[in-house]
Amino acid sequence: MDEYDDSDFDWNIQPDDIYGVSFRERFVRQFQVERNLAYEFFLFQEDAVRDAREMVDLRAQSPSEKSVTAAWTAVSNSATKLMKDLESVEGILEFDVASDLGWHILEQNPEDHLTVISEPQSHEEAAKINATIDRYEAKASEIIAAITKFSLLAEELIEELPPSRRGPKQDWELIFWVQGIRVRWEHLLGRKFTRDVDDSGEPISEAAQFVAMATEGTPYEKTTALNMMKKVISRHRKINIH
Repeated sequence: MDEYDDSDFDWNIQPDDIYGVSFRERFVRQFQVERNLAYEFFLFQEDAVRDAREMVDLRAQSPSEKSVTAAWTAVSNSATKLMKDLESVEGILEFDVASDLGWHILEQNPEDHLTVISEPQSHEEAAKINATIDRYEAKASEIIAAITKFSLLAEELIEELPPSRRGPKQDWELIFWVQGIRVRWEHLLGRKFTRDVDDSGEPISEAAQFVAMATEGTPYEKTTALNMMKKVISRHRKINIH
């Protein structure tokens, strides 16, 4: 039987709702929230656990920080190797066409294939060879410049990626759940989401009291949820600073 008389208000409780009439009435009285606003608050709050689990599932499908770092490291290494290979090609093209070695360069024939030729027999042939050398040398330099830029970008990205975390894994489901409460508490109720506790760890501030209350009927433990408030509040402050 419900602890409070709800005859003056229809909470429209659904079969799979976590929070019953007794909990909602206690919320209204303890935090002095208008019932209509509380009703709207719990419409969102009931979805909190399900939303948190969906977010965890989506995160699980995303590549891990470790795999992303490894992938970009491989890209950077490949870019560096390709850059060195192209520099070798550019070195071959950077010789004096007037030298004996220079006249044994490659010529592009009408079929777009390169063939070895001997020393040119005329100025026209020499000019054609020079043009071929200039064209391939310019193309090699252009490719090297692009690969160099890409390699630098890859290295910068690797430096900016967060290091792989060691130790216990983050409880992302609880993070998303507490974060959802923060958003609704601040934007729907218009109250500050602060975490104040006494020396024994019992909640003092309204937001902390509600987080502790809201663990009822959920898989979350009160002390763990209160500790998670620290991370959620800290992360929110950092985002706002930037």
